[in-house]
Amino acid sequence: MNKKWILRGFIPIRRYSNTLGNLTDQVSKIKYLTIDSALQSMLKEYHQKFKSIRKSNTTPFWIFEKKGNDTNSFFEKYYEQYINKKMGRGSYQDIVTKRAKIAKHDAPVHVYCEFLKELYPANGNNVDHYALYSKYMQLPSPRLTYIQNVDLEKFLSEFFMNQRGRIKGKGLSVMSKILRDVQACHVPLSGKEINMFITTRYFDEEFTLKDYETLSRLYGNYLQVDSYNIMIRYSIKYRNYDLVEQLLEAMAGKGLNPDRITYALLFKYYSVTNDKNRVEFLLSQMLNDGIVIDINLVNQLIGAYIRMNMIKEAEALFNFLVECSNRLRLLGGEVTHLNTDISRRQYRKKAKLLDYITKELKVSGSTVNDSPFLFYLNPTEDTALQFFKLYRSWIEEMNYQAAITAINDIYNMFDYQMKVVEDNKIPLSNKLLVELLLCYLNVAQSGVSCNWTLGTFRRVLYLIINSKKKSLKLEQHIDQNFIKLIDLMDLILQVFEAFGTLSVERERARQLKIKKVTQGLNYGRWEDNKVLTMIEKELLDILEDLLKKSFKLDPQEGD
Repeated sequence: MNKKWILRGFIPIRRYSNTLGNLTDQVSKIKYLTIDSALQSMLKEYHQKFKSIRKSNTTPFWIFEKKGNDTNSFFEKYYEQYINKKMGRGSYQDIVTKRAKIAKHDAPVHVYCEFLKELYPANGNNVDHYALYSKYMQLPSPRLTYIQNVDLEKFLSEFFMNQRGRIKGKGLSVMSKILRDVQACHVPLSGKEINMFITTRYFDEEFTLKDYETLSRLYGNYLQVDSYNIMIRYSIKYRNYDLVEQLLEAMAGKGLNPDRITYALLFKYYSVTNDKNRVEFLLSQMLNDGIVIDINLVNQLIGAYIRMNMIKEAEALFNFLVECSNRLRLLGGEVTHLNTDISRRQYRKKAKLLDYITKELKVSGSTVNDSPFLFYLNPTEDTALQFFKLYRSWIEEMNYQAAITAINDIYNMFDYQMKVVEDNKIPLSNKLLVELLLCYLNVAQSGVSCNWTLGTFRRVLYLIINSKKKSLKLEQHIDQNFIKLIDLMDLILQVFEAFGTLSVERERARQLKIKKVTQGLNYGRWEDNKVLTMIEKELLDILEDLLKKSFKLDPQEGD
């Protein structure tokens, strides 16, 4: 059993000091433009090397040439077939097939009809989980054997496959009781169903050793790497660091090796505890294990280096991303953004599939993984956000009167990051914009004369206006965008007031009036969303007025 990734004792950092340098020297060796092109090529080589796994004339390595929804549906089937089965977990469809073979009994008609009324509510209403459980309890015992196959899948999915947050409070105890019935009836569960229970159960409640022991005793056979990742995440969240080590030991004891999500979590864990040696060891071990480095892992590494105050290493990784992005554009590739061009869920599955295939090819003697980077990476919002948070913390801690040069040096780094954001058209989240505004607000309130001026602040204002105009034009999440913009407006006005060179009394009065109007609006109602759209346009008008006034005050500075 391979336990080499369990990290105990002192690890000499000199053994791994060259890992980052080797990593950032790989730009010229990258072979593919995107994760799709890398995956397509790897699948083709995989099929050529392991032709015996083909069961039909289908050629799955062309799946990314398909267009529209057909691509995703085909990819999902491919992922289930080749990842879940190869890892010995079985696909969800396999679990459904096993559950269908369990002998079923006929419940009294009137009792079962009442159960079905709650399971399939009229007029498309949402299921009332408490009412459904009440009717479920009226079925004969053992209850699950009295639910027919299709209805059983629907019933279990309502409690274990829906989005987090729909079941809270007493509903969690209901989930636990259903799980006890599942065990009593020997009904198999999928790993995803167990993971959803763990996620829902401990989302806002501390996860302890006692909780792990209970889960291990009751559902130990169902706990896979994904399950341990969730438990490690919650242990880190509540700073239960001893439990993290115990979970890692338990994983190794079951023969479960870490995946890319485990490594990402451990980068955070060991950087929070300032264990630089283990972070470097993990990076080296991850590459040896054949994990394909992607933007999420790079972002986690950057965050780890920043937390450990290893700023040069963080900047080296960031410069690598910038070089990747520049070369990608020169080669005619397109920069993709998670959550806009591709969902995080779909991307994560592609990355896991790429890990598995490259690992298999590496074991078979292929040179496919000689380079740890198989496709070009692009900076994302998370990349920029970590640096802007760092600059803001530096500014807040600075003695301005004694550090004019230092504050200008920070601006030069800030300016470089801004250019990267603009060049890569990185989507601007509320978190990112807040950090930009707080950097300017802290400097403006200090009254120090430096490069952080009202003229350079116009650049940030341009980005905010263009971003909000785009979202308004596309009619994306009007209520959410409005809430973000009205919060940002207050910060923007504070920055102008702190600079003190431009009167914003009129704009402040308009903003307060808008805030008063919005009180009591229901952000979910269509009629109120129409009002929000009009208000958002008015907020954008206020921003554009501020932009014009700043040009009149100083038409050239910062442009």
